[in-house]
Amino acid sequence: EDDAENLGNREFTASAFMESIARIANVKITNLFALVDKLHTLIHTFIFPYATGDLIDPVRDAISVPPVQSSLFNNQRVLWKLYRRHFRPEAESKGGPRAMTTKRLYQMLKGADQFDDELSSSDLLVASNGCFTFDIPKGSLTLENDSIELSFIEFQECMCRCALLRFKNPDERIEQKVELFFKR
Repeated sequence: EDDAENLGNREFTASAFMESIARIANVKITNLFALVDKLHTLIHTFIFPYATGDLIDPVRDAISVPPVQSSLFNNQRVLWKLYRRHFRPEAESKGGPRAMTTKRLYQMLKGADQFDDELSSSDLLVASNGCFTFDIPKGSLTLENDSIELSFIEFQECMCRCALLRFKNPDERIEQKVELFFKR
């Protein structure tokens, strides 16, 4: 009997629940292509903060505004190519994990001469740590650790966080800082 009172009282199997989350992500997150990125965004942006009580992240709030998201969307192909270029070496072999690690991110930014007085390697640790919605064991997030992976969404957020750390001028709009960082 599916009357209006009992409609919300059905039991979900784990697989039916996961399927419904995937369907919601596919409909709700329209600016991404891969379902895994849509799922990651939905879970880390709309579910985990409410489940953990960690609702306030001023940086995440600042970079989730439409102008910054538009900048991310406009630069998505370039960022994706950059992200893919720095996969783990085993990703090149068939079936290997396809993700960038914090070590590879550090190497990428170091190779591009991004570290200076305005952005340090310590800033990168702060930026990358802010991207994760799960707890990293204390002391394990280092620039030499090749086991902590960043999804593409976390990579984009980390790039935005690095932009905010590099360009500290309060008169510049956030989307301008992000664009400047992408252009460097």
